[in-house]
Amino acid sequence: MVPPGPERSAPALALGSMPDGRSAVQAFDINEHGQIVGYVGPGAKAAYAHAFSWQAGKFTDLGTLPGTQLSI
Repeated sequence: MVPPGPERSAPALALGSMPDGRSAVQAFDINEHGQIVGYVGPGAKAAYAHAFSWQAGKFTDLGTLPGTQLSI
């Protein structure tokens, strides 16, 4: 996957849901390796939004910042 540039565009990609079922996903950036970063909203298993990374169909919850319940 190549990120869009000034001369090209890429189709939208549905990232799906986090493994815990949260689906309020907002992507912010994609790199040349197809890795996407963003945040996912709160849900039944997480009271606060968390940052995530996504690659090849797999989400990784990046957890929270030390001393807080937030990571964004």
